[in-house]
Formats: sequence, C-alpha cells, structure tokens
Amino acid sequence: MRIIPFNTPYPARLSLALGFFDCAHAGHRAILKSAADFARETGAETAAFTFDNDPFRVLGRNTKLIYTFPERVGIFEECGVAATLAAGFSEAFMRLSSAAFLEALTRNCDIAALSCGSDYTYGFGGGGDAASLETFCARHGIKFCAVPDVKIDGTRVSSTAVRGFLTAGDIGAANRFLGAPYAARGRVEHGRGVGHRISYPTVNLSFSEEKLRPKDGVYATRTVVGGRAYASITNAGGKPTFGVDSYGIETFIIDYNKDIYGKEVKTEFLAYMRPIRKFDGPEALRAQLDADVRDRKEMKTFVCKIRSKTK
Repeated sequence: MRIIPFNTPYPARLSLALGFFDCAHAGHRAILKSAADFARETGAETAAFTFDNDPFRVLGRNTKLIYTFPERVGIFEECGVAATLAAGFSEAFMRLSSAAFLEALTRNCDIAALSCGSDYTYGFGGGGDAASLETFCARHGIKFCAVPDVKIDGTRVSSTAVRGFLTAGDIGAANRFLGAPYAARGRVEHGRGVGHRISYPTVNLSFSEEKLRPKDGVYATRTVVGGRAYASITNAGGKPTFGVDSYGIETFIIDYNKDIYGKEVKTEFLAYMRPIRKFDGPEALRAQLDADVRDRKEMKTFVCKIRSKTK
C-alpha cells in the first residue's frame, strides 16, 4: 500500500474514491468499488482519500473513530486499493475553499476518475457537493460517479448507525452494515501473564484512545495470524476478577499455542456472548472460560454463515 501525502505530486494516474471512510461500511465499500471499476476502465491505480489524524479531536467533538488510520489503510488494501491519499485534518485544511481543494488535488495527481457518495461535500463550509464535483469533472475530462446511499432492511447505512450497534453490543447488525466483521488490529503486546497461570494465555492488543469502544463483554471472535484465521473468544473491557478497570482487548485463540508477541494480528468480532463478570477467583473464571470455549466451538456453522455474507 502506497501512502501519498495530500498536496504531494504522485506520478501514476489515479481513480480516486473521495470521503473520510472512518469505518469503511457497506456504503463506503460501494464507493471504493466504483473507483476500482473506473481504474480498470482507464488503466489507473485505485486510490482512496482519507485523513491520517482524528478530525473529531480537531473539531473538539467527543465522537470516536470506528477505525483508526492504520486500520483503514488495512481495509483499503483488503479491498484492492493500491494507494491512500492521506490528508491531515487541521484549521488550515478546513479553510480550503472547494475550488482550492480541487486545484490541489488535480495539480499534484493525474486524476482519471473520481467517485464519492451522493451526499459528499468538500471545501470550506461544505461549499462543494456531488453536483458541483460532477460539473468540475465534466469540464476537465474526468470520469465521475456519485454512488447512491446503500440501505439494509430499509435503513440507510451510516457511520452513526454502526456506532450505535457497536455500543449496544449488536455485532450482527454492525457487521451487516460494515459489510465485513468489525475488527481490532494491532501488534501483540505483553500482558500481565494472568492468562498463562489459569491455562488461558491471551493475545493483548492496545486500544487507541481515539477509537470507539464496543460494548463491554465477551465476544465470539475470529483471529487472523499470518494470513490464517482461528476461532477465538475475546474479552473487551476490564478484568474485574483481578481488580483491573482499564479497557483492553484480550483474546484467547482456541487450539493455538505459538508465540506471536510482536506480530500483527486482526481480531474479528462475530457475536456478543455474555457480559463481563467478577468471579470469586481464578478457578471460577477458568470454569466459565471452559464453558465459553465450548460455546464458541459450537458456533462454527454460524461463523461460516457470517463469512459468506461479507465476501
């Protein structure tokens, strides 16, 4: 994946998907697909525009990102995107007029095609929209597509809806709207070592402060290590049995005993299993984890169904 800083020259022709793509949901994926279709038609590279920092923090809002910039880049790559055009969201960027934004875009990149959502806006105060972008593209010989909203069960797919599902623990609905399982990605860190002592060693992932926390609980998950997926269970939240209140993502990979400290992994959330509880001690917790693993193993057919819906 090539990362192109915004307002920096890039030699190859691009078919560019415009947006923020903070969760790459099914609607965003439709825009990425439009850009990929144009790329094949024009012989250009497929690229996606996004911000490499947290725009909500710059705006002083409490809204959390569903996916961080590195996670979005990973999703883009999985979707066949060749390059990411990354801009830093700032006061200066917000002050760019719609004309200045397009001038910077086309001055530094050879744009063959642009795709965006039908509600896309750009430039200071949202001065530009899909209609003005279509006019601009027609004037400059650039192919253009404004992708209509995607609806599931009659509801418009949006980042706001996905946030609501995740905070409610409705992973099934979140995954349908995302078009793929919700996931946490990162490098495996050393934890407290408690899992080893109760025969349940866990994979510990750091969780960015800018990232939305799904509802606290134990989840049925699938963890991808080195390109292979393994059934797993994940504790998202605190560890009250051991007096730990801080939020964390700890995953036990079933029937897996390799050392993966320092490696990149992806844990995909498939279903909410139960709330987090404080147990009387390690033995009581281990008995519950035994039951959780049995339940997770019985979900193999269910997991296959999830996978077939997200291809």
